[in-house]
Amino acid sequence: MKVKIKMKDRFLNAIIMGELGIKDSTGFVVTLREFKQYFWPKIKSNYVETFLPSVVIEKGRSSVTPTRYLDRIGKGIYHIGFDVVKEQIQKNILDEQKQADSSVNQARFEQAVKVHMAEKHSDVTA
Repeated sequence: MKVKIKMKDRFLNAIIMGELGIKDSTGFVVTLREFKQYFWPKIKSNYVETFLPSVVIEKGRSSVTPTRYLDRIGKGIYHIGFDVVKEQIQKNILDEQKQADSSVNQARFEQAVKVHMAEKHSDVTA
């Protein structure tokens, strides 16, 4: 089963990998232009145009939420704080651990099925 990666994860992971954004003293600055250039071949829709504006923290609010985590600092220029990037790194680590645990559990399950089938098969032939 193919897992669909959320746009937020793709965006933040591109920043983490150094493929998008410029580091400043409090986080990273990303322009709409570089965002579109980075994602356009992969996502061909208006979503590329509207994603960054849709995750800007609303005026009058100062706290980050799971769906609002960018500050607009100029026309087509956005800032993302280190805290949001750090949370994404922690999420990535947890996801990798879950995936590893899932693989281990799958291997254990497959081994249990083999043992069960071998025992069942030996009962039939005995």
